[in-house]
Amino acid sequence: MVRSILKAFIAVAIIVAFVGRLNPLGIFFASLLMALFYIGGEQAQQYLSLPSSIAKVFQGMLLFFLLGSDVLIQYRVRLLPLAR
Repeated sequence: MVRSILKAFIAVAIIVAFVGRLNPLGIFFASLLMALFYIGGEQAQQYLSLPSSIAKVFQGMLLFFLLGSDVLIQYRVRLLPLAR
């Protein structure tokens, strides 16, 4: 049981560090954001009868869209018209 809790904390810590951009102040605000996701997920479970993994879905969506925007910004993906 301790290992499963540790794995969950490691996953959240990785997301918080990435969202905070490895900046101490950014990590502080990212941890507050993740706490709001956890609380929001628990509230959604109770009041809307949603599954227990809804908070993880919110975290996954945040990480997915953040990674996607980083790729598009960093590598400047451009759609070029097809050559005829």
